[in-house]
Amino acid sequence: MGAAPTVSVMIPCFNAEHSLRWAVASMLEQTFTDWECLIVDDGSTDGTWELLQRFNDPRIRLQRLRVNCGRGWARAAALEMATGQFLGMVDADDWIYPDKLSTQVAALQRFADAGLVSSAMAITDGSGEMVGRQGPSREELRAPLTRLGHSDLPHASSLLRMEAAREAGYDRSLRFSEDRDFLVKVRRRHAACLLASPNYVYAQPGSMSFSKMAASYAAQLQIFSKYRREEPLRTLLLSAQAVAKREVYRGCYAAGLGERLVAQRWTPASAVEVAAFEGARAAVGCRVTSLESRWATQ
Repeated sequence: MGAAPTVSVMIPCFNAEHSLRWAVASMLEQTFTDWECLIVDDGSTDGTWELLQRFNDPRIRLQRLRVNCGRGWARAAALEMATGQFLGMVDADDWIYPDKLSTQVAALQRFADAGLVSSAMAITDGSGEMVGRQGPSREELRAPLTRLGHSDLPHASSLLRMEAAREAGYDRSLRFSEDRDFLVKVRRRHAACLLASPNYVYAQPGSMSFSKMAASYAAQLQIFSKYRREEPLRTLLLSAQAVAKREVYRGCYAAGLGERLVAQRWTPASAVEVAAFEGARAAVGCRVTSLESRWATQ
Protein backbone atom coordinates (compact mmCIF):
# COMPACT_ATOMS: atom_id res chain seq x y z
CA MET A 1 0.00 0.00 0.00
CA GLY A 2 1.35 3.44 -0.96
CA ALA A 3 1.89 6.44 1.26
CA ALA A 4 -1.20 8.21 2.58
CA PRO A 5 -2.26 11.26 0.54
CA THR A 6 -2.04 14.79 1.90
CA VAL A 7 -5.73 15.57 1.30
CA SER A 8 -8.88 13.45 1.49
CA VAL A 9 -11.96 14.94 -0.22
CA MET A 10 -15.43 13.53 0.39
CA ILE A 11 -18.26 13.61 -2.14
CA PRO A 12 -21.50 12.19 -0.70
CA CYS A 13 -24.08 11.76 -3.45
CA PHE A 14 -27.64 10.65 -3.99
CA ASN A 15 -29.24 10.47 -7.45
CA ALA A 16 -26.57 12.84 -8.79
CA GLU A 17 -26.09 11.29 -12.23
CA HIS A 18 -26.49 14.63 -14.06
CA SER A 19 -24.30 16.85 -11.85
CA LEU A 20 -21.64 14.53 -10.47
CA ARG A 21 -19.31 14.66 -13.47
CA TRP A 22 -18.55 18.35 -12.79
CA ALA A 23 -17.74 17.65 -9.13
CA VAL A 24 -15.37 14.79 -10.00
CA ALA A 25 -13.88 16.57 -13.01
CA SER A 26 -12.99 19.51 -10.78
CA MET A 27 -11.05 17.10 -8.57
CA LEU A 28 -9.19 15.69 -11.57
CA GLU A 29 -8.32 19.25 -12.62
CA GLN A 30 -6.67 20.19 -9.30
CA THR A 31 -3.18 21.67 -9.52
CA PHE A 32 -2.49 19.98 -6.16
CA THR A 33 -2.40 16.31 -7.08
CA ASP A 34 -1.66 14.49 -3.79
CA TRP A 35 -5.27 13.70 -2.93
CA GLU A 36 -7.79 10.90 -2.61
CA CYS A 37 -11.46 11.38 -3.47
CA LEU A 38 -13.94 9.41 -1.35
CA ILE A 39 -17.30 9.13 -3.08
CA VAL A 40 -20.15 7.60 -1.09
CA ASP A 41 -23.25 6.73 -3.12
CA ASP A 42 -26.06 7.07 -0.59
CA GLY A 43 -28.41 4.48 -2.09
CA SER A 44 -28.98 6.16 -5.46
CA THR A 45 -31.74 4.78 -7.67
CA ASP A 46 -30.65 6.48 -10.92
CA GLY A 47 -27.45 5.93 -12.91
CA THR A 48 -25.11 7.46 -10.33
CA TRP A 49 -23.31 4.24 -9.42
CA GLU A 50 -22.86 3.25 -13.06
CA LEU A 51 -21.41 6.70 -13.81
CA LEU A 52 -18.95 6.39 -10.93
CA GLN A 53 -17.54 3.18 -12.43
CA ARG A 54 -16.41 5.16 -15.47
CA PHE A 55 -13.97 7.43 -13.63
CA ASN A 56 -10.68 5.60 -14.09
CA ASP A 57 -8.33 7.13 -11.51
CA PRO A 58 -6.72 5.20 -8.63
CA ARG A 59 -7.13 8.21 -6.35
CA ILE A 60 -10.92 7.84 -6.50
CA ARG A 61 -12.32 5.42 -3.93
CA LEU A 62 -15.97 4.40 -3.92
CA GLN A 63 -18.45 3.09 -1.41
CA ARG A 64 -22.09 2.26 -2.09
CA LEU A 65 -24.76 2.28 0.63
CA ARG A 66 -27.53 -0.21 -0.09
CA VAL A 67 -30.30 2.20 0.97
CA ASN A 68 -30.53 5.97 1.31
CA CYS A 69 -29.34 6.72 4.85
CA GLY A 70 -29.04 10.52 4.71
CA ARG A 71 -26.16 12.95 4.47
CA GLY A 72 -25.02 12.52 8.07
CA TRP A 73 -24.49 8.80 7.52
CA ALA A 74 -22.85 9.28 4.10
CA ARG A 75 -20.39 11.87 5.42
CA ALA A 76 -19.55 9.72 8.44
CA ALA A 77 -18.85 6.80 6.09
CA ALA A 78 -16.54 8.95 3.96
CA LEU A 79 -14.71 10.22 7.05
CA GLU A 80 -14.08 6.64 8.13
CA MET A 81 -12.50 5.96 4.72
CA ALA A 82 -10.21 9.00 4.84
CA THR A 83 -6.45 8.55 5.21
CA GLY A 84 -5.14 12.06 4.50
CA GLN A 85 -3.73 14.80 6.71
CA PHE A 86 -6.53 17.17 5.72
CA LEU A 87 -10.22 16.72 4.96
CA GLY A 88 -12.10 18.62 2.27
CA MET A 89 -15.51 18.22 0.67
CA VAL A 90 -17.40 18.81 -2.56
CA ASP A 91 -21.17 18.42 -2.79
CA ALA A 92 -22.31 16.35 -5.75
CA ASP A 93 -24.07 19.29 -7.43
CA ASP A 94 -21.14 21.69 -6.92
CA TRP A 95 -17.54 21.94 -8.14
CA ILE A 96 -14.27 23.55 -7.09
CA TYR A 97 -11.68 25.79 -8.74
CA PRO A 98 -8.47 24.05 -9.94
CA ASP A 99 -6.37 25.87 -7.31
CA LYS A 100 -8.70 25.22 -4.37
CA LEU A 101 -6.67 22.51 -2.65
CA SER A 102 -3.28 24.12 -3.26
CA THR A 103 -4.50 27.45 -1.89
CA GLN A 104 -6.06 25.97 1.24
CA VAL A 105 -3.22 23.56 2.06
CA ALA A 106 -0.83 26.51 1.87
CA ALA A 107 -3.10 28.51 4.20
CA LEU A 108 -3.14 25.78 6.85
CA GLN A 109 0.63 25.50 6.59
CA ARG A 110 0.88 29.28 7.05
CA PHE A 111 -1.58 29.46 9.96
CA ALA A 112 -0.38 26.68 12.23
CA ASP A 113 -2.91 27.55 14.96
CA ALA A 114 -5.93 27.11 12.68
CA GLY A 115 -7.83 23.84 12.72
CA LEU A 116 -9.53 24.64 9.43
CA VAL A 117 -9.59 27.07 6.54
CA SER A 118 -12.70 28.22 4.70
CA SER A 119 -13.08 30.29 1.54
CA ALA A 120 -15.75 32.43 -0.05
CA MET A 121 -18.02 30.69 -2.57
CA ALA A 122 -19.19 31.58 -6.06
CA ILE A 123 -22.99 31.27 -6.30
CA THR A 124 -24.43 30.09 -9.61
CA ASP A 125 -27.89 30.08 -11.15
CA GLY A 126 -29.67 27.26 -12.93
CA SER A 127 -27.61 27.77 -16.10
CA GLY A 128 -24.31 27.71 -14.25
CA GLU A 129 -23.68 31.45 -14.44
CA MET A 130 -22.18 33.26 -11.45
CA VAL A 131 -24.80 35.48 -9.80
CA GLY A 132 -22.95 36.46 -6.63
CA ARG A 133 -20.60 35.44 -3.89
CA GLN A 134 -21.09 34.29 -0.32
CA GLY A 135 -18.74 33.96 2.63
CA PRO A 136 -15.68 35.81 3.97
CA SER A 137 -14.91 39.23 2.52
CA ARG A 138 -11.35 39.45 3.85
CA GLU A 139 -8.57 37.16 5.00
CA GLU A 140 -8.45 36.73 8.77
CA LEU A 141 -7.77 34.28 11.57
CA ARG A 142 -10.72 33.81 13.94
CA ALA A 143 -10.44 32.42 17.45
CA PRO A 144 -12.61 29.49 18.55
CA LEU A 145 -16.22 30.39 19.34
CA THR A 146 -16.82 30.88 23.05
CA ARG A 147 -20.56 30.13 23.06
CA LEU A 148 -23.10 28.07 21.20
CA GLY A 149 -24.28 29.62 17.95
CA HIS A 150 -24.45 29.31 14.20
CA SER A 151 -21.24 28.59 12.35
CA ASP A 152 -19.46 31.71 11.14
CA LEU A 153 -18.06 30.13 7.95
CA PRO A 154 -19.15 27.84 5.10
CA HIS A 155 -18.81 24.08 5.52
CA ALA A 156 -18.74 23.24 1.82
CA SER A 157 -15.64 25.30 1.03
CA SER A 158 -13.66 24.25 4.11
CA LEU A 159 -10.49 22.21 4.51
CA LEU A 160 -9.79 20.80 7.98
CA ARG A 161 -6.91 19.17 9.76
CA MET A 162 -7.91 15.53 9.97
CA GLU A 163 -7.58 15.38 13.76
CA ALA A 164 -10.11 18.21 14.11
CA ALA A 165 -12.52 16.47 11.73
CA ARG A 166 -12.30 13.13 13.52
CA GLU A 167 -12.65 14.80 16.91
CA ALA A 168 -15.95 16.37 15.83
CA GLY A 169 -17.35 13.61 13.62
CA TYR A 170 -20.64 13.68 11.70
CA ASP A 171 -23.91 12.83 13.43
CA ARG A 172 -25.31 9.87 11.49
CA SER A 173 -28.84 10.60 12.74
CA LEU A 174 -29.02 13.94 10.88
CA ARG A 175 -30.40 13.75 7.35
CA PHE A 176 -30.11 17.56 7.09
CA SER A 177 -27.77 20.14 8.64
CA GLU A 178 -25.15 17.54 9.52
CA ASP A 179 -22.62 20.09 8.23
CA ARG A 180 -23.93 22.73 10.64
CA ASP A 181 -23.70 20.34 13.59
CA PHE A 182 -20.18 19.34 12.54
CA LEU A 183 -18.94 22.94 12.35
CA VAL A 184 -20.51 23.86 15.70
CA LYS A 185 -18.35 21.16 17.29
CA VAL A 186 -15.22 22.08 15.33
CA ARG A 187 -15.45 25.83 15.94
CA ARG A 188 -15.92 25.46 19.70
CA ARG A 189 -12.40 23.99 19.85
CA HIS A 190 -10.47 25.31 16.87
CA ALA A 191 -9.45 28.63 15.33
CA ALA A 192 -10.33 29.16 11.67
CA CYS A 193 -8.55 30.88 8.80
CA LEU A 194 -10.87 32.64 6.34
CA LEU A 195 -9.95 33.40 2.72
CA ALA A 196 -11.83 36.04 0.73
CA SER A 197 -11.30 34.78 -2.83
CA PRO A 198 -13.99 32.30 -3.95
CA ASN A 199 -12.73 28.85 -4.95
CA TYR A 200 -15.88 26.75 -4.43
CA VAL A 201 -18.92 26.88 -6.73
CA TYR A 202 -22.24 26.50 -4.94
CA ALA A 203 -25.37 25.86 -7.03
CA GLN A 204 -27.81 27.46 -4.61
CA PRO A 205 -30.67 29.17 -6.53
CA GLY A 206 -33.58 26.86 -7.20
CA SER A 207 -32.22 24.13 -4.93
CA MET A 208 -33.97 25.26 -1.75
CA SER A 209 -37.69 24.50 -1.45
CA PHE A 210 -39.64 25.30 1.71
CA SER A 211 -39.81 21.60 2.59
CA LYS A 212 -36.00 21.46 2.57
CA MET A 213 -35.86 24.70 4.54
CA ALA A 214 -38.28 23.36 7.16
CA ALA A 215 -36.27 20.12 7.46
CA SER A 216 -33.12 22.16 7.93
CA TYR A 217 -34.67 24.17 10.78
CA ALA A 218 -35.98 20.99 12.40
CA ALA A 219 -32.42 19.66 12.33
CA GLN A 220 -31.18 22.91 13.89
CA LEU A 221 -33.54 22.38 16.81
CA GLN A 222 -32.16 18.88 17.21
CA ILE A 223 -28.59 20.23 17.16
CA PHE A 224 -29.26 22.94 19.73
CA SER A 225 -30.97 20.45 22.05
CA LYS A 226 -27.60 18.69 22.50
CA TYR A 227 -26.37 21.72 24.47
CA ARG A 228 -29.47 22.24 26.64
CA ARG A 229 -27.72 21.34 29.89
CA GLU A 230 -24.52 23.17 29.07
CA GLU A 231 -26.08 26.44 27.85
CA PRO A 232 -29.83 26.34 28.67
CA LEU A 233 -30.65 30.03 28.05
CA ARG A 234 -28.59 30.21 24.88
CA THR A 235 -30.19 27.02 23.60
CA LEU A 236 -33.66 28.43 24.27
CA LEU A 237 -32.84 31.67 22.44
CA LEU A 238 -31.37 29.96 19.38
CA SER A 239 -34.27 27.51 19.20
CA ALA A 240 -36.80 30.36 19.33
CA GLN A 241 -34.91 32.18 16.58
CA ALA A 242 -34.91 29.06 14.41
CA VAL A 243 -38.67 28.64 14.78
CA ALA A 244 -39.24 32.32 14.00
CA LYS A 245 -37.06 32.18 10.86
CA ARG A 246 -38.82 29.05 9.69
CA GLU A 247 -42.17 30.81 9.92
CA VAL A 248 -40.83 33.83 8.03
CA TYR A 249 -39.71 31.53 5.22
CA ARG A 250 -43.07 29.75 5.32
CA GLY A 251 -44.85 33.05 4.70
CA CYS A 252 -42.41 34.13 2.00
CA TYR A 253 -42.69 30.87 0.08
CA ALA A 254 -46.47 31.00 0.36
CA ALA A 255 -46.36 34.49 -1.15
CA GLY A 256 -44.03 33.40 -3.94
CA LEU A 257 -41.10 35.34 -2.48
CA GLY A 258 -39.00 32.41 -1.25
CA GLU A 259 -36.30 32.58 -3.94
CA ARG A 260 -35.98 36.34 -3.46
CA LEU A 261 -35.39 35.87 0.27
CA VAL A 262 -32.80 33.14 -0.36
CA ALA A 263 -31.01 35.44 -2.83
CA GLN A 264 -30.33 37.91 -0.02
CA ARG A 265 -27.77 35.46 1.33
CA TRP A 266 -25.22 36.46 -1.30
CA THR A 267 -23.65 39.71 -2.48
CA PRO A 268 -22.45 40.90 -5.91
CA ALA A 269 -19.12 39.53 -7.13
CA SER A 270 -16.32 41.83 -8.29
CA ALA A 271 -15.07 41.88 -11.88
CA VAL A 272 -11.91 40.07 -10.72
CA GLU A 273 -13.98 37.34 -9.04
CA VAL A 274 -16.15 36.90 -12.13
CA ALA A 275 -13.05 36.58 -14.33
CA ALA A 276 -11.55 33.98 -11.98
CA PHE A 277 -14.81 32.04 -12.03
CA GLU A 278 -14.93 32.09 -15.83
CA GLY A 279 -11.37 30.79 -16.05
CA ALA A 280 -12.05 28.00 -13.57
CA ARG A 281 -15.28 27.02 -15.32
CA ALA A 282 -13.51 26.84 -18.67
CA ALA A 283 -10.79 24.57 -17.26
CA VAL A 284 -13.20 22.21 -15.50
CA GLY A 285 -15.56 22.26 -18.48
CA CYS A 286 -12.72 21.11 -20.74
CA ARG A 287 -12.05 18.23 -18.37
CA VAL A 288 -15.74 17.24 -18.46
CA THR A 289 -15.71 17.32 -22.25
CA SER A 290 -12.55 15.21 -22.33
CA LEU A 291 -14.09 12.62 -20.03
CA GLU A 292 -17.28 12.41 -22.06
CA SER A 293 -15.32 12.06 -25.32
CA ARG A 294 -13.27 9.22 -23.86
CA TRP A 295 -16.38 7.46 -22.57
CA ALA A 296 -18.03 7.77 -25.97
CA THR A 297 -15.25 5.73 -27.56
CA GLN A 298 -15.21 2.98 -24.94
